[in-house]
Amino acid sequence: MKKEHFEHTGRKGSSWKFTMVNSIGFCLALAVFGVLSLCLPKASFSEVEKRELAAKPTLSVESVFSAQFMKEFSAWFADTFPWRDSFISTAHLLEDVRGIRPDEIKVYEAKPSAPAQQGTSAKEEEPAPSTKRPRPEHNTPELPQEQSAPSTQPEGDHIVVTPPDEDAVGYLMDNGIFVFGQRAVNLFGGSHQMAGYYAQTLNSYLDEIDPSVQVYNMVVPCSSEFYLPSRYQASSADQWENISFIYSQLDERIKPVDAYNALAAHADEYIYFNTDHHWTALGAYYAYQEFCKEAGLTPAALEEMEARTREGFLGTFYTQTGDPVLAQNPDNLTYYIPDTQYENYIRMKDQPDSFTRFDSIWGEMASMTNSYSIFLYGDFPLEKIVTEHKNGRKIVVVKESYGNAFVPFLLPHFEEIYVVDQRYFQTSLVELMEENGVTDLLFLNNVFAANTAYHIDRIDSLKHQVWIPPQTKEAGEDE
Repeated sequence: MKKEHFEHTGRKGSSWKFTMVNSIGFCLALAVFGVLSLCLPKASFSEVEKRELAAKPTLSVESVFSAQFMKEFSAWFADTFPWRDSFISTAHLLEDVRGIRPDEIKVYEAKPSAPAQQGTSAKEEEPAPSTKRPRPEHNTPELPQEQSAPSTQPEGDHIVVTPPDEDAVGYLMDNGIFVFGQRAVNLFGGSHQMAGYYAQTLNSYLDEIDPSVQVYNMVVPCSSEFYLPSRYQASSADQWENISFIYSQLDERIKPVDAYNALAAHADEYIYFNTDHHWTALGAYYAYQEFCKEAGLTPAALEEMEARTREGFLGTFYTQTGDPVLAQNPDNLTYYIPDTQYENYIRMKDQPDSFTRFDSIWGEMASMTNSYSIFLYGDFPLEKIVTEHKNGRKIVVVKESYGNAFVPFLLPHFEEIYVVDQRYFQTSLVELMEENGVTDLLFLNNVFAANTAYHIDRIDSLKHQVWIPPQTKEAGEDE
């Protein structure tokens, strides 16, 4: 009996000690993690979620008694705990393992979006007979991985692109992100009402600016037009039809730039990213060639430019879905540097009378999900590029982020280039043009932006916009 009692109490004591050790270890781990959370440097931007993180709140008597401080402190702590982006990526992977991927297709419902932060990149039209042109003889980036190429065929006034009909079944949701294989696209839902509003807004500029200024309009199709599998084409509106309608509504004094056919002719090349909603620099180059035709310019040869490539780019489609297959198949971002000497000046937000000098137009410090900001350092209210070409031609490019990959190709042709981001510009566009003797005005938007009221309203408001200084607050005043 004594022996049995001894063995029983021995096992009980061992179990008690094991529980204590586990409890102490767990508490120590929590304590260490808590200390690290408070002591390690805090990120202000999430590369995975592509958003600004919560800022540390300011302690005040009012905020403590109103419980606002603890609410904001909790949000800040949750947003800035160590290795947060890594944990989020792992969670997406585990979520994908738990779920089902029918025939490699997923559809994500669109999330509400806001304009991108300055210095980052974020989301969001040509009737002329054309035939498929031979590829220029230069080395162009190859499609990542093995990927089926669409077929092209001239038909009437445009080139028809037939995507490969992937043998897959999926569920479609209007205005969602459609993921299939190693690629994602946006489903388009534009309308004649919005397209007409866009054209009308551009026409209204003709009564506000010097009649000697030549105005151009370029509306760029997005990747779903060329790559959405054939069986799902009915789930996305016809971008060619929408763009053609816009161009039919433009005043004859506005020259349309046929980016659609320029891109369609090269749909079997790497002209759009797979994990991001933007076009590549190669796609922008083909559109630039079409712009040169309308502007009476001779396009610079791509092989005469220096090409640099950034690997491992995961763009907006990945950040909005966290899709593990996209994560495993990142894009390559190649950019081309024209042989032109220039000076670059950027106007920051709420600095309407001053510029900051930058050494180049290439934000080469950008990395990971923010790599598209290599082009022009991202999005700013105004960028002024002064080149070595003293030919008297000065252009304003009114754009959203699609314009960033396009603008560098203009360096060999203009004495001054003014890049106006329609989302952030804060002063009068008409006055900017008058004060600087602008000779050319280009509106460049992707087809989504050209069918979005927010973008159209912003373009309209730029004409005689007046900068209003932000309200200053007394020290310690509540928000």
